[in-house]
Amino acid sequence: MFRSEPKSKSIVVIASLALVASASMLFAAALLQQDHSTTTHDSMQANHMPGKGQKFLAQHCGNWTWSSTAKMSPGGESKTYTGEMKSNMSFDGRYMFESFEGDRNQGPHRFEALNITGYDNKRKVFVSSWLDNTMTGIFTAQGVPNDDWTEINWVQDRTNQMTGKIDKLRVVETFHGPDKFSIVEYWPGSDGKEFKAVEIQFSRLDG
Repeated sequence: MFRSEPKSKSIVVIASLALVASASMLFAAALLQQDHSTTTHDSMQANHMPGKGQKFLAQHCGNWTWSSTAKMSPGGESKTYTGEMKSNMSFDGRYMFESFEGDRNQGPHRFEALNITGYDNKRKVFVSSWLDNTMTGIFTAQGVPNDDWTEINWVQDRTNQMTGKIDKLRVVETFHGPDKFSIVEYWPGSDGKEFKAVEIQFSRLDG
């Protein structure tokens, strides 16, 4: 006659199988977590290191002359200014520092400005901060390159000196080869429509 196993023994067997299954699941989860942690760490390391964007900026370092034409309104008088700009990479190749000098100021003081540009590896956008000796604020901007990286379309936050509010200006930076590039700023007019307010041409001195 067939004799069944004692209930206590069956319970022990079931509990052992459940323990083995739980241990296997925990081990698999640990492996997945370790792999995810390694992937995340590697991705973060790549985001923190200079890459394509920083190499692109480094190509445009050096000594440059610049000439700008500017007007304050669509029908306003255009004025021309000239000067020089020196740029170099800093912080272990992460940011480009551009120092400007020129005759833009009225009076005995020459125009001076500093522009710091970087490339945010995570968001895939250029970022910049501009300050000069004609104001007390700092302009910030974000730029998106086109497919072949010959043009960067910037949106710059600039304090309106009349209202104190922040205007968002469109700025187009175009690269015409290794020794020339240009910047065009489009400002909002009194009617709300944008107009070409500033155009700056750059030519390399040490090309």
